[in-house]
Amino acid sequence: MNTKNVNVPRRDTSSGGTIEKGSGIFPDPGTDKIHNLTGGITMETKNIIWSNYGLNLILNRIDKEDSENKDILMECMYNRNAEFLENARKDLFKILPENIIAIADLGLWDGRRSGYKDLDNNLASVLDPCEDYDTFYVDQNGDVRHESIHHDGTNYILYRQWRPDLSDEQKDRFRAKILSGKYTRRDINRYTVRIGQYVADVYEF
Repeated sequence: MNTKNVNVPRRDTSSGGTIEKGSGIFPDPGTDKIHNLTGGITMETKNIIWSNYGLNLILNRIDKEDSENKDILMECMYNRNAEFLENARKDLFKILPENIIAIADLGLWDGRRSGYKDLDNNLASVLDPCEDYDTFYVDQNGDVRHESIHHDGTNYILYRQWRPDLSDEQKDRFRAKILSGKYTRRDINRYTVRIGQYVADVYEF
């Protein structure tokens, strides 16, 4: 998800408008573990949709083994991975019954802040990498997530579909909870539903 137009609260730390790492909604940075709401730890299964996270490892290997052709190989590698992304977007081109909301835990230079971004109802719209290292995946609970690593920290984005028959007032109430940083998993389930099953139908996992 491109974070350029993400809605975030004003910078008022007295309002409690941030969400702590490992709150039960987002995984701990730098691990494959996720905290559940009771404080326990469970191993997270990631069904990868697309990622550019491992490219730096390949670059290091190219630099050591074939430095003379590094530029050519790098271009081929990035072009090929871009093709994979476009193929994934084609695979996931599916119109959902309701629009998607991206719920974000952003790692910014001045700390972590929660925010949201409204997307359309095309499943492929979630595949919008924007940082140095991006990974899109479906977790063990059937949620579509995006982990985005950049120079200031890591962004964790959860993609959900609005529940049908919600009023605009109800949606605004949930958006306000996100901005306050005081929303819970119960709130997420009350206003939205998972979309990972649509991805699983395509890739059969």
